[in-house]
Amino acid sequence: MQKTRLLVGLAEIILTVTMAACTTQQALDVPQELAPSREEGKEKTRQEVLPTGYKVRYPIDMHFHWQEGDYSHIKILDYNGQDISEITIDLWYCASAVYSEEKSDTMFQTTGSEVHLEGYRVQQSLEILNYQEVVEDIFTPAGIAQLEQASLGGEGNLIIRREDGKIYHIASYKTGLLFAYALSDMKAVEVTEDKIVLEAECTFHRGEPDVGPWVCVCGFTIVNVDEKWLVESYSLPQSV
Repeated sequence: MQKTRLLVGLAEIILTVTMAACTTQQALDVPQELAPSREEGKEKTRQEVLPTGYKVRYPIDMHFHWQEGDYSHIKILDYNGQDISEITIDLWYCASAVYSEEKSDTMFQTTGSEVHLEGYRVQQSLEILNYQEVVEDIFTPAGIAQLEQASLGGEGNLIIRREDGKIYHIASYKTGLLFAYALSDMKAVEVTEDKIVLEAECTFHRGEPDVGPWVCVCGFTIVNVDEKWLVESYSLPQSV
């Protein structure tokens, strides 16, 4: 009798261990795509603050993303009173990266190999592989025309260069000012039904305790084209 009880007890222990092992294995077999992740949660948090249907155009896998900063003091309302602050900031970052000689590969896909084009004071250039796709998603035709006429480092030193059927972007040639990251404030100075003229304030801290920051105001205009906000005008003190 005692032997029978011992065998029954042993069987119960084995059964309990087996069930526990199965439960653990089921937990391990959960498909990876169904398991929550920190990055997935972070992305949902970012999208929740944007108007329904708006897709962030500034790449989310960069070293720094504007949604990680504190721009809660910036409030931009459209003609109907809808808060489009996040859209405006997103477009500011996109346009700033497109114009920047240091951040061009943030928005554009390039070959990664620098070439030198004759006819420019700064000859360093990078070939762009997806130029039209990117600029048409950010700028109006007027905004694209302005970009293609803009120069850095002197008149005629074009940011966008066309040579032999290829499109190039001026490459990094100095330590430039990253206006996107320097955004400290933004306000609307004119609002109509489909157009908002803005002033973007940029603050650059010089790193010297006895020297105050350099503050500049940049013009920035966005328009609503078929329910999509695009950049119509973008100007920086260093572009001509």
